[in-house]
Amino acid sequence: MKVTLDLSVLVDLMAMAQGIIFAIILMGSLNRKRANILLGLFLICFSLDTISSIFEELNILSSYPFLEYIPFNFFFLTTPILYLYTKSLTNNLNWKKDKNHLILGILELIIGSIIFIWICYHGIPEESNAWTLFIILYFLSGIVFMIVYSFKLFNYVRRFNKQASDYYSNMHGKSLRWTYRLAILNMLLGVLGFFGIVLLIDHEEIAILIMSIVNLVFVYWVSIGGFKQSPIEFEFEEDQELSLDENSEKEQGLSAEYQNIITCMENDKPYIECDLMLPKLADLCSINQRILSKTIKENEGLNFNQFINKYRVEETKKLLIDSSLKHLSIEGIGELAGFNSKATFYAAFKKICGVSPSAYRDANK
Repeated sequence: MKVTLDLSVLVDLMAMAQGIIFAIILMGSLNRKRANILLGLFLICFSLDTISSIFEELNILSSYPFLEYIPFNFFFLTTPILYLYTKSLTNNLNWKKDKNHLILGILELIIGSIIFIWICYHGIPEESNAWTLFIILYFLSGIVFMIVYSFKLFNYVRRFNKQASDYYSNMHGKSLRWTYRLAILNMLLGVLGFFGIVLLIDHEEIAILIMSIVNLVFVYWVSIGGFKQSPIEFEFEEDQELSLDENSEKEQGLSAEYQNIITCMENDKPYIECDLMLPKLADLCSINQRILSKTIKENEGLNFNQFINKYRVEETKKLLIDSSLKHLSIEGIGELAGFNSKATFYAAFKKICGVSPSAYRDANK
């Protein structure tokens, strides 16, 4: 057996090693331990999935062809783990019920292990239409399953972000959009892994190298995202859809409550606190949290995040034309107004004013 090393093999080996190392670090972290364990498991599954291609690139399969069937594909396991990771981040993981999401993935591993052991003892089945059809159906059903669970994850994150916008005044680090981007990339990598080499058969070496580099970048991106993820402080209610016609609270005195909120915002300026959250404003206004959220929606047509940012933008406009603050940068002005993220600051200002903060300052010199 002749083992050869080329760039794609080295990249794959690096991706697998780094994925496992990052997974161990995440799983050993004391911060958000359950979520980190799930993300670590995802990284391990993703990293081990490259073993068969590494064996092929190292020319090991020519001597030990049965290794091609090592059961490390994890089509039915990776995306459900991402879904459970996201639920854990949002304090909404009920392990007794949610472990059912892993059943197909565990069955995939068990059945794959049985087939692999059988092949080790009896050899690879002779090529036949039935065996070929089984392999094709397995890969296609796995990809369809990944797509279905990705949409399930998209919908979950959409509902979470909707509720989070009614709790946080600053969504920086609280939005979980990166998790469904992660699901999209995971799904695309599965599709590319199955069809990419076929489509680029005339440039197979280039295609393999591209996939190897993408896998390595993906491992680093997932790991960094996991380490940077901010804690989620509120209890996400998966089945709750906030709406203007909800009847969970009495609708008495909303106008008076609204005036109370406006008075508090204008006199106390709580919006300049960058970490202001719904419970804090509710306490300041002596209003129930749900009543506060509903009152803002009915009178302003905005969620809590948008409502607070509206006041922050108005405060920013005043500060930008204040001659005593000319020494401050645009970002410094934004921080004084309560923004803790440059991207959020510029996006909110541009959306409300139609121009950037710097353009507004220049126009009002």
